[in-house]
Amino acid sequence: MLKHTTSNFWLALAAAGGLTTMPLAGAQSVMPAVGYVQLAQAGSVDPDAPEVVRQRVHSPAEKRARALLERAEQYVRSHGPEGARDFSRLPEFIDRDLYVFALGMDGTLLGSGGWSASLVGQDVKDETDSHGDRFFERMIVLAREQGRGQVQYYWYNPASPIETRKVTNFVRVGDVIVAVGYFPERGTRTEAKAMLRDALRELELRPVEALSSFQDPDGPFKHDDLYVFVVDTQTGKFVAHGASPGLVGSNAFELLDASGRNPVREMAETADRYGHGTLDYLWINPITGRIESKRTYFRKQGNLLVAVGSYDPAPVS
Repeated sequence: MLKHTTSNFWLALAAAGGLTTMPLAGAQSVMPAVGYVQLAQAGSVDPDAPEVVRQRVHSPAEKRARALLERAEQYVRSHGPEGARDFSRLPEFIDRDLYVFALGMDGTLLGSGGWSASLVGQDVKDETDSHGDRFFERMIVLAREQGRGQVQYYWYNPASPIETRKVTNFVRVGDVIVAVGYFPERGTRTEAKAMLRDALRELELRPVEALSSFQDPDGPFKHDDLYVFVVDTQTGKFVAHGASPGLVGSNAFELLDASGRNPVREMAETADRYGHGTLDYLWINPITGRIESKRTYFRKQGNLLVAVGSYDPAPVS
């Protein structure tokens, strides 16, 4: 697997979702070892949940992956465990960049339409991603306990020069785990502005619950690389942060981007003067782990600064 340079500095950086004044050339090639590799669990939405939760929008890649998984699940239910071998050869179980793979409860890879086809027949429980995460083993544990779920890990992405976060949904059918993974898509500026509008509305309707909702990794305010952060402009402290909840209570005005700017303080000053605004700066993308240009849209609501930004994949010069 690929090795990545790590340090306590970069682990703190990954947790913060931000940058310091480290020279850009050195920072570009580094990927945090931890921070955004998370275990998430699939679950149904409570019918009594707020409307904004029920209306959660899934990305096109996520929808395609779910549809492919449902098709593969039904195939194994109809054809039995032997049907898992067909995932390695039948074209209907490959959808462009998506493919099905199947794992036995004993850790044996039973079939795969993608990169792992060469491992079919082998015990892959001890296989890890580039950060040492034994995600196959986690899938087996979750499948045994819950029957279905989701794991996230870092893996080779043909569309990226570095390994990026991959999300894999799976379901247990007897002694077979059927799975499909996808690489989360980037949020757009239009989606960022829409999320900000939704966040402001949620904060107005349910001020206490909203702050928790902003930090729910499976909720409507954490979508691909988009997330909400909220700062108390009187104290300068984070009261919510969708990418790094651990930042809550810390001073947002002290964070610097790669150019030495203090973006959150600038946002607060603009919001105090005009009530809202837009700011371009350099920040770490929680999905790619790279320094990227970020455009953040923000608005002041009471004493709170509420913000959502999107990333530009173009290289930082």
